[in-house]
Amino acid sequence: MNRINMLPPGYGDYGRRVVMIARCGIVFIAALMISFIFAFKYYDGKTEKELAEKLVEFSSADANSSEIKPLEKELLAVSEYVDTVDKVQTGRELYSSFLKETLSSLPGSVWPASAEISVSAHSLAVDMKVSSGSSEELEKWTSSLKNALGCSDVSVGKMTVSESQNKVYSVPVGLVYTLKND
Repeated sequence: MNRINMLPPGYGDYGRRVVMIARCGIVFIAALMISFIFAFKYYDGKTEKELAEKLVEFSSADANSSEIKPLEKELLAVSEYVDTVDKVQTGRELYSSFLKETLSSLPGSVWPASAEISVSAHSLAVDMKVSSGSSEELEKWTSSLKNALGCSDVSVGKMTVSESQNKVYSVPVGLVYTLKND
């Protein structure tokens, strides 16, 4: 039997080309997948190495923490010292300002008999007994304390008179003195 080829010339070549392109595409995709697998394995191995290096670094940091703890204690001691110096400086300012502003306003015939002072953060709580030979001077000074800047919660107790050759008037005074911020 005779076979008659009814296909156009070059048609068989086209089919072979399509098959060849498909095979090349499959080989290319397989090569691409294999390269991705190797790349991820390399990257994963690199990450594990970096993790191991970081663990070694952190373990050395833990070893250094024994050196850091004494330094932290020293830092704490220095900061406490600085806080103490600041408190002393504030106390100096409070006392000197209190003496200058409040006690310097005492008239010549009024004198402090006793005083009890307690210090808080930025104020002084003062309980004192003031004496005088004149009740008017004593009343004038205690009323001027109520209007004095920095003095608050001024309380004046009951005036007592001592019976001796000279009359001495005494009054307990309580106040809170706060440092003025200029």
